[in-house]
Amino acid sequence: MRAYLLRRFLLIPVTLIGVTLLVFGLTRILPGGPMEKAMQAASQADEHGRSSRGPGGGGSLSKEQELQLARNYGQARSFLAAYAEWWGVIEREDFHQDFSMEPSKDAAKPTSEEVFLGIRNAAGKLESKQGKVTLVSATEVKLELTDGSAPTGWFVRFASPTEMEILEGRKEGGAAAPAADPTQGAISQDKHVVVYKKKYAGVLQWDFRYSLNFNDPVWDMIKARLPVSAFYGFLTMLLTYTISIPLGILKALRHRTWIDSSSSALIFIGYAIPGFAVGTVLLMFLAFRMDWFPISGFMSDNFKDLGFFARIKDLLHHAALPLVCLLLPAYAETTMLMKNSLMDNLAQDYLRTAVAKGSTYKRAVFAHAVRNSIIPIATTFGQNIILLVTGFLLVEQVFDIQGFGQLTFNALVDRDYPIVLATIFMSSFLLVIGNIISDVLVALLNPRIRFE
Repeated sequence: MRAYLLRRFLLIPVTLIGVTLLVFGLTRILPGGPMEKAMQAASQADEHGRSSRGPGGGGSLSKEQELQLARNYGQARSFLAAYAEWWGVIEREDFHQDFSMEPSKDAAKPTSEEVFLGIRNAAGKLESKQGKVTLVSATEVKLELTDGSAPTGWFVRFASPTEMEILEGRKEGGAAAPAADPTQGAISQDKHVVVYKKKYAGVLQWDFRYSLNFNDPVWDMIKARLPVSAFYGFLTMLLTYTISIPLGILKALRHRTWIDSSSSALIFIGYAIPGFAVGTVLLMFLAFRMDWFPISGFMSDNFKDLGFFARIKDLLHHAALPLVCLLLPAYAETTMLMKNSLMDNLAQDYLRTAVAKGSTYKRAVFAHAVRNSIIPIATTFGQNIILLVTGFLLVEQVFDIQGFGQLTFNALVDRDYPIVLATIFMSSFLLVIGNIISDVLVALLNPRIRFE
């Protein structure tokens, strides 16, 4: 078992890399990405500006702004470099300052530009210090403070070929210009120099960047939604297993009785009617017409002013209708799975052998048959852990619950790729962990299974 679990845990990084690499690649090639949206917004602002201020007005992006957007969205680096930067394996460049410098014809007087750099002093306070960028030669550039010392945390380099393509406008189509060599300058003889800072800021540092649409930290947005989805996910799992497993046992032991027949009616409803459709009906009659339950939301507006027990009551009052919608399909599937599995085990020879050796029928059923019947449920238990964070999109939409599912859906629709990548990463990680938990539960329930 130990060796098996070690192998499974070692496969977690491989699985996550495979999933995120595929999604990251799609975000780079799919149309309508962040760069296109920014360009479209600027174009619309430009048209509005011309119509309101006359010719010459507007807000179209300059080449420098395009370059900065490309850097922010990882489009100015190669695919593998941007992916490694997203993981936090290599350092991310930040606080770029660009300079176009003409090489001096006099080697004794190289071209230089002043620059102001934010540097922390011994007390940790950020100070602005004056520095100088010097173009030593066509292949060498130097950055230093006015006192001749090296600025801590700051670096300088020539612009990359991709950055020069953006600056020269060669990504807009038309005749392609010769490739730019960062050591030989751009199409003109000027050298484009970049001053920047470096830091590790990726998944390994638990930094998922900023939302493209809201400009908020992605992790802060996820943290705000996690308690909501975890609340509904945990209660759904708890109530599903608490109700379905005993009911499945009862239905198997009382097969073709009135108990079995009456409970099957609810099961057929759960199978046939989607949860969001049930939610719409319940919302219309019990919330709108009868005014028994809140129409939407996770809690009341005055939740913070309530006492402890009043808060619990308020949460349950808001959660009643969504939980009914979530429980119906889960209850139906788990109950029938438990019933059918137990009925198969009741017909096995080992049960009759146990009774023949002196064990009571009740003891044989609950000590042997029920334990073996829970194994199929245990195989799916780990996969249900993902519900604790992924949420339930359609039910969240019906009841206007700001959960994880709605966040993911809106991010996909709006092409908010940092949120998409973060949610895919977290969902994949929990799914892999859940599968390992399922394997452990199956091994504990079935002594015949040995992981070698």
